[in-house]
Amino acid sequence: MDADGSALVDRAFGTGTQGNPVIRFNKFDTGGERSEHAAFAQVLRGFLTAFRDIAMHGPTAKWTVEEAEAIEILTLASHLHRRLDRCEKAK
Repeated sequence: MDADGSALVDRAFGTGTQGNPVIRFNKFDTGGERSEHAAFAQVLRGFLTAFRDIAMHGPTAKWTVEEAEAIEILTLASHLHRRLDRCEKAK
């Protein structure tokens, strides 16, 4: 896919015109699974927007992070990666 950040999340996990994502966080069979999928895509989109690649986009503000906050951010990143590792390509 030729995209990054939120656009990449939208292309990969959005339902598009066919109503099915390219990549799924779950089986995507029930309404609950569809809701979970949409919510997780929103979390991923928000994370990528909040912590984008500063090397590519440049810093927009001086940002000081305390150790505890840095650990929380890395914990969320770890969780997102674990969930991404378990994703399936839609059939």
